Amino acid sequence: MKFDNPKRLILALFMACMSVLFAEVLHGQNLDEDLLKALARPVEAKSATEEKAAEPTVSKFEPYRTGGGHLVEIGPYRVDNLWQGQERKGVVADDWRYFMHGMKDAASYPLAWDEFIDEDQEKYLDKATVLQTPVKFSNVPPIVLNGGESMIPAKPLVSLAKLAAFRGTTLRFYIWIKGEGTGLRTSLWEGAPWLCFYLKDSQGSLIASYPSIFCTRGTFPWFCYQIAVDIPYTLATAGGTIEAAEAVGDEPVVSWAEMIGLRTDEETEADDGEVRLPAAGGLYVQLKNPASGKAWFSTISYEKATAQNTPAKDAMVDPVTGSLAPNPDYDELPMHIFFGLADLRKWNFLKGNHAFGDLTRLDGLKAYLRMASGDWSHMLHAVPYLVQIYNVGTQQNQTPEFEKGWLETLGAWLEAIRGKTTGLWKLNGRDSLELTEAILGNCYSPENLPRPGEVAVQTEWLSIGGKPVTKAAEMAEAVLGAQERATVEGDMMKLAGWTRYAFQPRDLKASDPKRMAFELCSSNAAVAILAQCLPQVDAAMKKRINDSMKNAWEYAMRTIFTNDGKWYQNDAVQQLNGPAFALDFLNSTPWLEPRVATTVDKPKTKVEFVGDGVRVAWEDPADKAVSLRIYALDKDSDASVLPTDRLVGVIQKPAKGIKGLDPLLAAKQICEAARETWGMTPEKAGADYLAKAMKDLNPRLKVSKNSLEIQVSRPESASDAVFWVVAVQPYGEMSKPVEVAEKND
Repeated sequence: MKFDNPKRLILALFMACMSVLFAEVLHGQNLDEDLLKALARPVEAKSATEEKAAEPTVSKFEPYRTGGGHLVEIGPYRVDNLWQGQERKGVVADDWRYFMHGMKDAASYPLAWDEFIDEDQEKYLDKATVLQTPVKFSNVPPIVLNGGESMIPAKPLVSLAKLAAFRGTTLRFYIWIKGEGTGLRTSLWEGAPWLCFYLKDSQGSLIASYPSIFCTRGTFPWFCYQIAVDIPYTLATAGGTIEAAEAVGDEPVVSWAEMIGLRTDEETEADDGEVRLPAAGGLYVQLKNPASGKAWFSTISYEKATAQNTPAKDAMVDPVTGSLAPNPDYDELPMHIFFGLADLRKWNFLKGNHAFGDLTRLDGLKAYLRMASGDWSHMLHAVPYLVQIYNVGTQQNQTPEFEKGWLETLGAWLEAIRGKTTGLWKLNGRDSLELTEAILGNCYSPENLPRPGEVAVQTEWLSIGGKPVTKAAEMAEAVLGAQERATVEGDMMKLAGWTRYAFQPRDLKASDPKRMAFELCSSNAAVAILAQCLPQVDAAMKKRINDSMKNAWEYAMRTIFTNDGKWYQNDAVQQLNGPAFALDFLNSTPWLEPRVATTVDKPKTKVEFVGDGVRVAWEDPADKAVSLRIYALDKDSDASVLPTDRLVGVIQKPAKGIKGLDPLLAAKQICEAARETWGMTPEKAGADYLAKAMKDLNPRLKVSKNSLEIQVSRPESASDAVFWVVAVQPYGEMSKPVEVAEKND
């Protein structure tokens, strides 16, 4: 359609805005000011091709609310929110039995699958099945998938024209799912029905993917799940044309486990390959029943997530089970733990549900452990946390009463599944870095890791009767033996990191075209194990462990960390796939620990005292040093301990990226990049030592980057403080501290 008349162009744009506005009214929400401003923004003139693509259309499936709002007509179908209306008798109103976190979909904008599928996909519609529960009725035909089936509707659920009004917001999608015999003979995360949203811009480029994080398998009745989809403010929704009828997505859809930051052994890892998405832009959805049985997906709908329609965490807890799991009556134990434990409700889910028996009884515990031993998702994301649940729950009266001998029974089982020679814990019959790290950190950590200048903190709730782990030397030997080697920047076959192939057959690694030498998940687990073994081994093993950690850190800085502080998940694929594991990895190394090394020369400086401070010039810096730190310590204090909060100045050598920065400055850049890119912080990652270092870092710290000279002042609270300087190398090794005097040699 060509607009030669400007009035016709203005009218068309007005009608397009009104169609979106009308959709929002049916959507059951009041448009906020930002959305109104977005609709009222001036629009640049478009080409004829773009005008045709943006031309508004009226769908025969446009929802229409009637009956006081509880009844919605969608073309020939109807959706009835049965719980609405006080006059409706016999309606069950227990929200958590039917709605994830008790959040209802009454105000959301419902869709009918008929509108988005093509002729070839009509076979997936089950016109004989209706959604019928005490709280919801819908005869919109659901999509049904047999085991192993997957499908992506041919059209986007939300077009680019509609997405333009939602840029910079979050859409919350609701979907009703029921299963019949799903997930048999596979692990929980690889067997449960799931869905994933894919966002493509006007150029047809894949911008982001949003996998669901609920996993209910087996046979379960209709239940309303939800998933949040962020729409970037910068999403391109106009311009560009697509000529091809179909295109391969720009990013491969990897295993479900890796999508949510989990790792599995290679044997159990599902590889979905590349997903084929339609070429045009918009928001698409993939539905999948990966393993067995049948899964039905019905009455999908969406709304804009706001502070008004998003409850606080405490309000999402099921009052019956005390669980934050999506489907508390049918979800397995990892889901009850994955979403966190409630503070204000008793954890009654431990008494069992349709998926597992009473875990507080010895028979129930033993039966669960037998089942869990063959499922990596249970072993990695439920079993290691049972000790903490028992200790914290009994101490704070959060749990039902456990049968006598419960913790001792669990402890004996954990010892029995360790490797006899390596001391490592086994997953699918082989030693596992990830499982060992999880069990050590949650079941054998009666105190935190020792750090220079810090007092050990007792963490008895992370142990079985306060017992530390045994076989530390055997575990360290096994982990060190699994470290990869690689050649980087001319350094021949130096120690690198650890990968998924640790303790796997050699031919499995040789067949991998990626040929990785460092994966964050595996390397993080390995370094955490070594850090926990370190205090319990002899001097020779301590040196091997420290050398191993340093080499792993150096290789990571060279290959997976970018110059601006972001990171990749491995050294073979340069993609920003998420924030998992990196902050934990850095936290386990001694990178930020203040430690003096005899190999670092004392710095040569020229000083001049000025008022309450000092001007310091760094003369002839050593090649390996990257920075000169200036500390202001209390008079007569021990200069062998250099607290981060007493650091007042840093002279930084010119550096390209984080690799040449002072460790504290590099860590600050990495943490800022993690927060800006993924919303991740050291606190969220559980990186306690890194979090403390960043908290102690003076926000007014003076840094000289363009000169080898700096002027600093004493803290206001320490007018008689004494200045000390140290030279620092990239991995944090320091020279012996030198006191700054009026005259220094």
